[in-house]
Amino acid sequence: MIAAAESSGGLMSKLTGLWRLSRFKDYAGSVIFTTGLGIAAAGGVWSWKLLLVLAANLLAVGFAFMYNDLEDAPDDALDAKKIKRNPVSAGMISSREAGLASWLVAGLAMALFVPLGLTVTLLGGLCIALGFLYSYRPWRLKGIAVIDVVSHALMLSSLQLMCGYFAFADTLNTAYIAPLLSMTAASAYGQLFNQVRDFEVDREAGLRNTAALLGKPRVQFLMQSLLTLAIAAGVWALLIQRMAPWWVFAFGVALLFVMVIPGVVRGVLKGNLQQAHAPVIYALPYTGTGMMVAWFIVPWLIPALR
Repeated sequence: MIAAAESSGGLMSKLTGLWRLSRFKDYAGSVIFTTGLGIAAAGGVWSWKLLLVLAANLLAVGFAFMYNDLEDAPDDALDAKKIKRNPVSAGMISSREAGLASWLVAGLAMALFVPLGLTVTLLGGLCIALGFLYSYRPWRLKGIAVIDVVSHALMLSSLQLMCGYFAFADTLNTAYIAPLLSMTAASAYGQLFNQVRDFEVDREAGLRNTAALLGKPRVQFLMQSLLTLAIAAGVWALLIQRMAPWWVFAFGVALLFVMVIPGVVRGVLKGNLQQAHAPVIYALPYTGTGMMVAWFIVPWLIPALR
């Protein structure tokens, strides 16, 4: 009985480690939002296609996060803070188990992309390839200035939006341009935000990313420009192009306001620009998820709101 209990405990530890490796909560909100915007730009509605492309995108991005932790495990094992967060460096699962799980997720993602057509399959395959090359040590795109930001924006934003779009449309129209610009700029901003946050640690590790190349003042100016572009393009898509019904936009604004105002005020009062931005970065995915759920589910339940 003792052996059985130990075996059960070991299995639960492995399963917990695999779940932590997926880091689902770190990207689920943003993937739902960007995928939903692509679907909306194509005029898509609630259907099996929506669920299929959303699941495929979640798995493709999940692979990128899982493989990143696998490759970073040796470095994270030397960091007192990161060693516990990374289930591989923490010893919850082995590198072999993490590798098998990562590639299983990638394979499942590709299997889901295929029924959605050639264009979506190619875009999804590119996302998975970038997820691999972004962290793969001989290449490690995340350590190459400029390419790190471009690959991050493509892998975690642009390609999800385009997969959502082409799952419902065969040709391009101008409706996708503004949301694509907004999400790409927001993703690039997020990457630079993380680089500024980890600036000293990355410099000590000898990482030559965009922040290290440009320096903090230039990067912070670039961040402000990207944030302005993201907001302007988003407002254009939602208000000028009227991609979303007014009630969806109002709901998103109210949700974002409630989630971020206290943290932003604290950051402004302390004169800490980065702290003022942080609540917005963390709240946007949840706000976007709420908007997408309202946008697609509510009209499906209440046809009068279409």
